[in-house]
Amino acid sequence: MFDIAIRGLRGEVEIARVGPECVLPPLRPGDILLWSGSALPSLGAIAWSVVDDAEAPRRIVGLPGDSCAGVAVPHGHLCVDDRSARGPTARSNVVPRAAVRGVALVSVRRAKLLDLRGQVRWPQPLPWRAAHALIEIWRDRMHGVSTRGFSRSDEFGFSPSRVLAYSPTPWTVALTVFASITIDEDDVLVDYGCGRGRMLVLALRQRFRRVVGIEIVPALAASARRNLRRYPDRWDVMEADAAAVPLPHDATVVYLFNPFGDDVLPLVLGRIRESLARDPRRLRVLTYGIAPIGCAPHLGAPAQALNAPNLYLYEMLPANERT
Repeated sequence: MFDIAIRGLRGEVEIARVGPECVLPPLRPGDILLWSGSALPSLGAIAWSVVDDAEAPRRIVGLPGDSCAGVAVPHGHLCVDDRSARGPTARSNVVPRAAVRGVALVSVRRAKLLDLRGQVRWPQPLPWRAAHALIEIWRDRMHGVSTRGFSRSDEFGFSPSRVLAYSPTPWTVALTVFASITIDEDDVLVDYGCGRGRMLVLALRQRFRRVVGIEIVPALAASARRNLRRYPDRWDVMEADAAAVPLPHDATVVYLFNPFGDDVLPLVLGRIRESLARDPRRLRVLTYGIAPIGCAPHLGAPAQALNAPNLYLYEMLPANERT
């Protein structure tokens, strides 16, 4: 709760009382809400919002790019569940972002505090997390970059159904990726969802002729470019929607660390197959954190398990070279 106290000292916390018509769990009529207009809306969070001129707490059930009750949520809008205002059978509403005045942080009921913020916590025990954090810091400093961290997709304004959270490939896994394949001077790497560019930095220390990062989040793409400034050439970071941009025709190695939601991944894998059909060549696809059942049917190639958990290689060949 320390961060909430800091927000309060900064004057960023507002107080509201939950009205008698509220039927939105876990809230009850009469609860006191502490909410902040500076907190970023996230999927599942309780917002203090305005619908039809009525202020009340409402659950955020859709972000830009989501489908909400059959309606696509456009950019600059959110979808909120308005049961608190109209009863348990009321429909969801797509509202302008400005209609959400803030996000609930804490509810107070009979002097008891309930933290309402849905925050992701890694399940590993504390000693493992501490060791992992030290390795991340040391490796970043050794390479002169800043790539560590964790950020939810909604912090960047994207729906988790399209863009998953930012979390870089662990350094140990990243090193295993490049140790698992033969790299020639004609090879070109494409990293889908390159984030802050960790895999690109390591790839530039290999024999790749060129490395390309594709990243839809502007802040992450800008960070990747900063991390790659010490390398004068052989790299490019594209700020683009991976589902809409064709795979470069000279790409020979593709890497994906669970960058997309279920709506986007099949589209990107389809782009990879289209590229191979258009420009026949040997193409290797490496995935980390994606189950083979989600990739093999779309790529038309069997998964080969590599020397790290959840790390797989798919060897894709032109039709005339397949046995």
